[in-house]
Amino acid sequence: MASSTIMAIKKYSEVAEDSLFLNREGRMPHKIGIDVGGTFTDFLLVDDNGNSEIYKVLSTPEDSSIGVFNGLLEMAKGQVLSISEFLKNYG
Repeated sequence: MASSTIMAIKKYSEVAEDSLFLNREGRMPHKIGIDVGGTFTDFLLVDDNGNSEIYKVLSTPEDSSIGVFNGLLEMAKGQVLSISEFLKNYG
């Protein structure tokens, strides 16, 4: 994983503790972080309990949206959800 992604994860962890990121119940809502790189596109999925998972797919330089969508599909599969259910719950 690229050092810039690790730095972003650490920075996100610090920022996530800020009360501005809490929902009405005082919990952090689901968040998705995406880092589009030259070879890989990295994804960070954080649930409302602060648990995180990292996903990685090949980047698609000709159209980065393809790589982003592929990563969203991988995250949906990882949560055992259809893409539409995943986006409703996490998007």
